Amino acid sequence: MATFQEVKHDYDTQAQGYNDITHLPCNILETQLLEAALGDCTGLHVLDFGGGSGLHARQAVDAGAASVDIIDLSTEMLRVAEAEEKKLGRADKVRCFEADVTGPLDHLGLRPQYDLVMSNFCFDHATTRPELEAMWRNAVSYLKPGGRFVGARVANMRSEAATGGKYGVTYKDFQDIPGGVRYRYRINVGEPVEFEACSLALSYEGGTEMHRQFGLVDYEEVPLTSAKTIRDDPAFWKTFLDDPSMAVVKATKAVAVN
Repeated sequence: MATFQEVKHDYDTQAQGYNDITHLPCNILETQLLEAALGDCTGLHVLDFGGGSGLHARQAVDAGAASVDIIDLSTEMLRVAEAEEKKLGRADKVRCFEADVTGPLDHLGLRPQYDLVMSNFCFDHATTRPELEAMWRNAVSYLKPGGRFVGARVANMRSEAATGGKYGVTYKDFQDIPGGVRYRYRINVGEPVEFEACSLALSYEGGTEMHRQFGLVDYEEVPLTSAKTIRDDPAFWKTFLDDPSMAVVKATKAVAVN
């Protein structure tokens, strides 16, 4: 099973290649579903768990976010994020913090609370329930009551949509582990990159146990037809629609009633 350092090494050595995925069908779909989930972010302060090279941090800023703080374990992914922001001339919008999101984060200097927390495939690196719970606990603890959670997760990693490579990513090398599946995924860019991942059934089966355990309500899976690419070409996406390999979800942090 991959260690923290092995996962970090994967992302550090392939950071620039990962940032080249924007033209792939899988990323176009993810981006459009997240657009539907994020909605209007005007004035919001956003925390991006496992935000890597900042693809979706930039998306939140484009949707009006006042600021986005990215946490990621990869030094090189965060360097790419910072470089992209400098190119856009808005380095004051995005801050980058290097950390393992299963551990304490209070040393980073984050905001006490955020209007929106997003976690896109970050939870698909937890190898045990305690690790998954630590990620969720951290994520929700920084979300203000009434604030929104948005996230993308793996669904059926063994589906034809995931293993066939049609949509730009190929899942492979499956190994069953207690409570989940370990695997690698290959991103089919010009010079392909590969990463280790591990999804627990608590996540990929679509249950809401973690949401409920940590105080999230109004859970909703974003309809796949929210994505323009699917509406425009349902025939191309039929394999995915028949057995989706990913999902985008949203929820709200419950407000305490006195």
